[in-house]
Amino acid sequence: MNGLTRVIGDATLAGGSYDNIRVVGDCTLSDSCSCHSLRVVGELHARHHLTADNSRIHGTLRVNGNTKFLKLMLLGFMGVDGDFEAESLSVRGELNVAGLLNADKADFHSYGHSVIREMGGGLLTVTSPFWPPWKRFRPSLRADIIEYDEANLENVQADVLRGKNLVVGKHCRIGRVEYSGTLTVHKSAFVAQCEKVSANTNEIDR
Repeated sequence: MNGLTRVIGDATLAGGSYDNIRVVGDCTLSDSCSCHSLRVVGELHARHHLTADNSRIHGTLRVNGNTKFLKLMLLGFMGVDGDFEAESLSVRGELNVAGLLNADKADFHSYGHSVIREMGGGLLTVTSPFWPPWKRFRPSLRADIIEYDEANLENVQADVLRGKNLVVGKHCRIGRVEYSGTLTVHKSAFVAQCEKVSANTNEIDR
């Protein structure tokens, strides 16, 4: 461990293991990095993989590889070129993941247009702030596949949504829904196909 590391202004850090990283400014991690605690006010660019236990980002985080967090609070923008893993994820802004997002508990309060190839876990909540009707583009989350045990969604677009107890809320557009428990669909949402699946046999009840 390299102990407590503070960055104020512009700097580049070598990869390796750190106890705590504090960034106020613009920082680049030149190689794969792991740390116990990560705090960023500004911008951090990780050129390879990034692993952290407890993290809070006020600003921008870009990761060119895979990333793994125990707990992450994002207030701003984050882009991940690989896969993303977290036990607890809270997003107040925009998150783009090119690979798989695996988060046991994920809470999105969208202020941008998040794009995630595939996402799964235990509990997913996606809400949006009040958006005036005269504004053309409302905040949203777009995914090819969403697979969560429990999901409560607003302003979500997905090709496939799978889970146990699902709420397809305001302004959602879903290609196919597969559920084993309960399904609620808001009047402003659109679902092209809907199938109830047996929880024990994984067979579709027609």
